[in-house]
Amino acid sequence: MPVSSLRIIHHYDLESVDLAISPNPNCFGVLNINTSDSKDFDLIKIYNYTGKLVLEKDYNSEIDISKLIPGSYIVKFLDDTQVVDVQKLQVI
Repeated sequence: MPVSSLRIIHHYDLESVDLAISPNPNCFGVLNINTSDSKDFDLIKIYNYTGKLVLEKDYNSEIDISKLIPGSYIVKFLDDTQVVDVQKLQVI
């Protein structure tokens, strides 16, 4: 009987960040970033589920995602040195 194993590709030691993206799922073409402190991160990177970077933007409370095709994405919020938060985004 084969034994299954799980391999962790990335592990992030994330601090508690008060951060939310909306609307999610999104069909409006604009992603709102809601945070209590925008100094928590400087950069937003959005990856498709194959791991390809599809969008990179400096922090702004509204991000234009109108060019993203429907699907699932990973949104990473970064400061100067590390990933601050990671969230899943569904574009419909």
